[in-house]
Amino acid sequence: MRLYRKIPIFCMSAVLCLCLAVFGSGCASGGHALTVENEQNQIVLVEPLQRKYAAGEKITVKIAMMTDCDVTAYLNEESLGKQTPVKEGDTYTHWEYYFTMPDCDAVLRFVISDGFFL
Repeated sequence: MRLYRKIPIFCMSAVLCLCLAVFGSGCASGGHALTVENEQNQIVLVEPLQRKYAAGEKITVKIAMMTDCDVTAYLNEESLGKQTPVKEGDTYTHWEYYFTMPDCDAVLRFVISDGFFL
């Protein structure tokens, strides 16, 4: 009888370990990597970004406003569109870009496309 009691416990432990290995690996790794490239080193992030995000996570990127230039942001070589200026009170404080983390590692690249810094 003692052998019969040990087999179900062993089987449950094996199944639990297998489930953790299969389903827990994505969560344990923290998601997909986000790499930030800043060609001219002129872009200043107002808030730091995480190194990893879950697929489907909504991300807001805040950068310091720059005068006399235009900044374009690309995620995996696709433009994120025009930056959104954010106003607090009567003053514009920073620009924001928005995107959803893809189901893969991603590269966020900033390019000064026009203006004083070129």
